[in-house]
Amino acid sequence: MREDAEPDLVIELLYGPVYHRWLLTGRVLDERRIAAVVGTVVTGLEPKPPAT
Repeated sequence: MREDAEPDLVIELLYGPVYHRWLLTGRVLDERRIAAVVGTVVTGLEPKPPAT
């Protein structure tokens, strides 16, 4: 995880899509969608490559 990642922001990025879908539709995310959300957040939190 990137050193500059804020823990509160990470939680919001993971929880936001779940809450948003439930709030607007009353449905929960399925396993496929949860994996996609987590994968996208984790990819975004990967350390930056060194500058060349």
